[in-house]
Amino acid sequence: MKKNVFFVFAVALMMAIAGVMSTGCEKDFKFVDGNGNGNEVPVPETVGLSVSTPSGNGMKIASGQTLYTDTVYYNSFWLTPAIGSVIPMGIWIIRDSNNVIIYQSAIAENGIDIKFSKNGNHSLEVSGTYQGTPFLFNNITIVVGSVLPPPPPPITATSPVRLYNFTVNGGTATVDVAISKAQWQSQSSATWFHVKRINNLNFLGNQSVTSTTDSVFFSLSFSAINQTYVEFNSAFHDGSPGGVWLIPSYGTPPSILYTGTSGVPYSGSENFFGFRFHDAGGGVYELRTHSGTLVLSTSSIAPPPIPGNAGDGALNGYQVRWSGYVHWFKTNEQNPTLRWRMGPTGTWNYLSPDPTIYAANPDYVTWTFPQLTGQVRWQNGTGTGTSFVPDTVGMAHSMYYDASSQELVKYMK
Repeated sequence: MKKNVFFVFAVALMMAIAGVMSTGCEKDFKFVDGNGNGNEVPVPETVGLSVSTPSGNGMKIASGQTLYTDTVYYNSFWLTPAIGSVIPMGIWIIRDSNNVIIYQSAIAENGIDIKFSKNGNHSLEVSGTYQGTPFLFNNITIVVGSVLPPPPPPITATSPVRLYNFTVNGGTATVDVAISKAQWQSQSSATWFHVKRINNLNFLGNQSVTSTTDSVFFSLSFSAINQTYVEFNSAFHDGSPGGVWLIPSYGTPPSILYTGTSGVPYSGSENFFGFRFHDAGGGVYELRTHSGTLVLSTSSIAPPPIPGNAGDGALNGYQVRWSGYVHWFKTNEQNPTLRWRMGPTGTWNYLSPDPTIYAANPDYVTWTFPQLTGQVRWQNGTGTGTSFVPDTVGMAHSMYYDASSQELVKYMK
């Protein structure tokens, strides 16, 4: 059973720290009003908007303000009050410098996390209704300009494969597939195709794809029958029969769409990526790995019963959740430990006491962090000291996972 790690920050103390940072760090994280006066614009009394970035933590912002950040870390935005039986929820929209929407809430949310992919001016607005009164924060400019090179694209658990646009209609299931050519990048200009088979039957080769410099794109359609197992791969023609295929076991770790064992579940499965179609009942359908890990669902899956709904979402398995100053964490370990450090060179510290199951949702366990502010890196796992073993499989599902260091990284408020 998956469990979680929870921690609560002392709100009063952290607000005091935030107040100090709002003056002491002005050269790094600067707010100006719409007129460039450097004066704080009043915020609504009933609903507030707060932000946490690498150089500004827990600071309140208002319509018309400008803030500065970078492309290196996640930025957190949330509406206040963020704790209680009734909290404000809003529709969030972020646009890039070309006015293209790069984030828009599918449903009302208390807060969001976003890591910007490129430098430039972005805009933010959030609107909703709280206790019968409409609210709107708009004309907020986010200037993204990191002095560091942008980070590499995030490594997802299904990499080099991405599954998206999963639908079921009239007894037929369809999912779009994108596969990176990185493994054979030197052959990016070759003629590429895809192959597939269903339940070890009806193998089809040399199927068409849309090919770009970096990736191939195609769709898979199959009968929406429970437990159907779909296997596929991409390849390029080199003049040999069947062409040259990608190797699903390639990478450290390899894609979770590879079963990890030759001949599982069928002879030759080591040459395919694969997923199983699952009828979850109630009109909900899922795509899961051979081992059962959820990849996609047709459901708009409701958040777990914990306050707020910010942080990792359904596709991340709600690994990390937060609301204002309160956080929850999930780990695959039965008796988890958690260690944290400040920055990439900090000393590891182990949290205590041992975690307890969170009664409102037993998939999570609770844990209290000390009062921290700044870049916190942590690992879930088992053991302590030289015996500590990180739960890289569980952590890798989180949006905060840094594959290069195998840590979760977030700026705490």
